Amino acid sequence: MELGDLRRHHLSLVVEALAAEGPRSRAELAQGIGLTKATVSALVADLVDRGLVAEREARREGRMGRPGIDLELRSAHIGALGL
Repeated sequence: MELGDLRRHHLSLVVEALAAEGPRSRAELAQGIGLTKATVSALVADLVDRGLVAEREARREGRMGRPGIDLELRSAHIGALGL
């Protein structure tokens, strides 16, 4: 698999996870699809730039540390998913 193909595959994993499971943080996505947080962050940045994914308000659940920011698909911007 070439590098471009691998990136497209990873992008599709992120989109499919958000479509199937609803809003998730980058950390939850990384854990769920088996990629590093850094990789997921880079992929999400690309999807946000393309207008396919949007960040929601930070969650405040009484946890220590930085609050998770959920990501959601911007369904109006997605016409079809190729499988």
